[in-house]
Amino acid sequence: MYCGHCGTKTQPDWVFCKECGHRLQPEASANEISVPEHVPVAAKAPRQPIQLSRQTKIWGGIGAGVVVLLLITFLVLRATYGPSSAEELAQQMDKAVQAGDVNTLASYLDDPDSPLHQADRIALFTETLQTDDAKKAYTEGIAEALDNAEDLDAEHSSIADSVKKQIKESLSGGHWLTFVPVDSWRGTKWTAHIEPVQIEATLPYLNENLTTSMTIGSVVAQDNLILDLWPSVYTYKGMISGEFAEVPVTDKVEAFNIRENNKAILDYTKLASLEVHLPTVESTITLNNKKVTGTPGDYINILPTPAQAKFVVTTQAQGYEITGEATLQADAQDRYDLNTLLQKPIAEKSLDLIYNASTSLAEAINTSNAKAVKGVNPDSDYYNRATWEMNSYFTQPKYTLQKVVIDLDSIQINKESIEISATQVYTAKNEDGTSNDKNVNWTYQITQQPNQKQWWIDSAYTSWTNALNAKNTIEKASNATTTSAEIDSTDQVSANTVSTSTASTDEASSESSEVTDTSIHDFMTEYLSTSVEAINAGDFSMVSSLLDAQGPVYKESSSYIDHLQSKGITEELVSSGVESFKANTDQTYTVNTTETYKIIAKDGTFKTKSFHSVYTLKLINNELKAYQLVSTKEI
Repeated sequence: MYCGHCGTKTQPDWVFCKECGHRLQPEASANEISVPEHVPVAAKAPRQPIQLSRQTKIWGGIGAGVVVLLLITFLVLRATYGPSSAEELAQQMDKAVQAGDVNTLASYLDDPDSPLHQADRIALFTETLQTDDAKKAYTEGIAEALDNAEDLDAEHSSIADSVKKQIKESLSGGHWLTFVPVDSWRGTKWTAHIEPVQIEATLPYLNENLTTSMTIGSVVAQDNLILDLWPSVYTYKGMISGEFAEVPVTDKVEAFNIRENNKAILDYTKLASLEVHLPTVESTITLNNKKVTGTPGDYINILPTPAQAKFVVTTQAQGYEITGEATLQADAQDRYDLNTLLQKPIAEKSLDLIYNASTSLAEAINTSNAKAVKGVNPDSDYYNRATWEMNSYFTQPKYTLQKVVIDLDSIQINKESIEISATQVYTAKNEDGTSNDKNVNWTYQITQQPNQKQWWIDSAYTSWTNALNAKNTIEKASNATTTSAEIDSTDQVSANTVSTSTASTDEASSESSEVTDTSIHDFMTEYLSTSVEAINAGDFSMVSSLLDAQGPVYKESSSYIDHLQSKGITEELVSSGVESFKANTDQTYTVNTTETYKIIAKDGTFKTKSFHSVYTLKLINNELKAYQLVSTKEI
């Protein structure tokens, strides 16, 4: 017999199992087991159905309905979660792009906190998405994002890995648009990750004298930068501001670069600029009532140039305040010498002085009375010099002054004096009754009279400048004053030409007999090419031997070469030619040329310009020298 609980073999006298303590069942004998015969088996009673109350049935129906409704809601939420594939997202986004529907595009963004959701950014993008350029860019961007998404699906990566890889490769590859899957209890949907871009207003080259500003729509750039824009093609309005003017610039910028700021380049190189030569003396200069600063004699660049530039220059010259002004139109010229603003008022003030001195000189010579000279320092040798130059050994003509012509470009203001070159035209009546014209070219030193405010001629000497051939002149004759500005520039030479006697013409011809057409051409070719070499080398000495050291061009060339060297500007002489030349009566020659130069900026950009120029050459010791650049005008 064994324990029915733990299986231990038991003894007949055990009531409980000594191993587990479980009560033992007595073993029945075979005799005790019997089955009654003929005992019928009782049939099982049928199971009665559970009766539910009416209220229970109602609540059961409601519960079943709720379950069905929840199931339907769940299925609907999954179905409306969003594009379930990259292809579906691409189709829906492209449809929104073609419709110009920015709000729909924004609904596909993966980041609900993206700055692209800002109202002003949405408004800017809505405007630009109406353009064909923006639509084309987004169509291409969507197609590229779809290709990248399909490549990732082919790798069977998990959604988390897919998201990370998509964004990582998007940023490293410079992709501004990426398709990203998002997983939740509602299922998997595809979204668009669009990286915001920045637009920066900038200049093509560094220029410390200019500032910029920019607006796109109603958004104003802060420190020339607009942040967090939708990638697109934007139209911006910029402003280039200089010290004296500002110019608006409107252009487009393609902003799809997410690695760095997209540049809205405000190109100032296309704006009108004016290179200004400051007066060589201390002056007060204003441009449109704003003070202009700089070292006397320097060149400064006005950029951008105001549409109307009114210059006013004031200086002190020999006890007088001299003021000159001029209004220039933008694009009318690219160079201007402010010294000319002082030259005219000084010439106007000096004209009567020189005219009266020349009139009294004629009387003094005619009467051999030096005391008849007026307006001249009595201690000077003015009368003796004039008598020596105007009278000959054999004859003593009687002189009558016709006119005085002042060369405005010859005027120089120095601390000690004012230097002016002028030509006096006399009628000389000879002892035999014949008459001829006598031109006298003088350079005057004008100073303030001691202890008085008036000016006088302190000294004078023979000049190589013939004011009759000068471009900018002022003259007085027969109680009339005329400036060359009142004469058309094309008629300047003929207007200033005076008739001379046959003897004077013959004398000029004999003096210029050594100068030929070939020698003029050869000299100008050498002079122009050497000047360019000197400019590029920054070495004035290379060309100085071809210049008259006493002429205006000597100092001007030196200053100009230094100026271009400081700016890093070089030149290339493309072509040059002498159009015509004319011999004057004082061993000078007026030469007209055409010249074409390639002007190369420091950054390598260049402009090709052509000029018509007029030069005065002087014959010194049988060698031609450049004396003066009379004028130059861009063709």
